[in-house]
Amino acid sequence: MHHAPTIDPQKQKPEMITFYNSTKGGVDTLDQKCAIYSTSRRTQRWPMVVFYRMLDVSAANAYIISSMNQSQKKVFRLNFMKRLAEDLIEPHLRRRVNQFGLQRELQNAIRGFSK
Repeated sequence: MHHAPTIDPQKQKPEMITFYNSTKGGVDTLDQKCAIYSTSRRTQRWPMVVFYRMLDVSAANAYIISSMNQSQKKVFRLNFMKRLAEDLIEPHLRRRVNQFGLQRELQNAIRGFSK
């Protein structure tokens, strides 16, 4: 896209640098959103770091898409992420509650959660 070494006369910088600086706001905003509500944990395994980052970016994207599709009242991002987490784990909990040998207290806790 930037084949000619043109200089921006106002900023005295190469045009490709001023273009980059003008378009990097979306990345900074996403990084800020992911830092506020993050799923990442300390780990020595780099695949887990990538997985946590993918979860953060996916949750931010899901919130944006959900906000754009709903014309009703605004849902706070924290509440949206809690509901998203509950919806993601609910099928696993339904399978787990019927497993043989699961402690009764744990079964009751799962049943109370998935109501």
